[in-house]
Amino acid sequence: MMSLDELKKEQEYKKSSYYDLYKRCKEHNLFEIKNCASCLKKYQKELEELRLNNANNLTIERAENELNRWKFSFDRNVNEREYIRPNTIEDIKEREDIVNNFSKELQSILKDNTNLRFHATPIYNAKKIIETGHITSSADRYNGYLNSTDLKGEFSASKVSDVNKSIDFYMDVVAYQRSMPCGALFILKERVGDDALRGIDTMQNVDIRNGNSLEAIVTTKENKDMLMKLCITNGIDYKKVYNFNEFLEHAKIIYKEESETFNTFKF
Repeated sequence: MMSLDELKKEQEYKKSSYYDLYKRCKEHNLFEIKNCASCLKKYQKELEELRLNNANNLTIERAENELNRWKFSFDRNVNEREYIRPNTIEDIKEREDIVNNFSKELQSILKDNTNLRFHATPIYNAKKIIETGHITSSADRYNGYLNSTDLKGEFSASKVSDVNKSIDFYMDVVAYQRSMPCGALFILKERVGDDALRGIDTMQNVDIRNGNSLEAIVTTKENKDMLMKLCITNGIDYKKVYNFNEFLEHAKIIYKEESETFNTFKF
């Protein structure tokens, strides 16, 4: 067992290493922004020349897609720059716990036939979703550019059985490697007769200001107050913002309500 002095030295070392990582991440982020800006200028010029030379539609479409790809990358890096900060020991531990335990615990509480869907996203997208009130795909936001398998008019929304995949791939849960905060998990109510026909991994674009569509917004302790304030500013119920442990407790209430509803209709 470490002494208090040894523990203090270890914490100070970690803080120092976190700050060094933060500075490197800031520098790399600026490099990426400049690189993306240069590529945007290059592909914008190429597209304009193709149009002037009356290139065929397929060639122009490919050039437009390449331009949108670089615009997506540019916007992502600019958005990330706002949030890059030094890590903390507490935040990393919380995120490791989310990776190791949250999905399993949630799946042990909720049944597979729950009507809830799960949309994970980075923190900067969470902010934009709350500000606009809408969840959409990159195809809608970037003129048809597909950053995932989502088509226009729909977005990824996993069932509870696959919530771990959404968290691992889309929520920046291990982005402390880039000195980035964790993202957020938007928990939505499936629209019967609509999304049920679209497969298990997508929902149609949704307005979360509709009180019947949003169940919860789940994020880390670091982000909770910020997202609550954003909700208040944008007319969304701030009481629907939870940290991950809080939502597990809320899920027990959801399970009880869904069980009672199921038993009522069963008989």
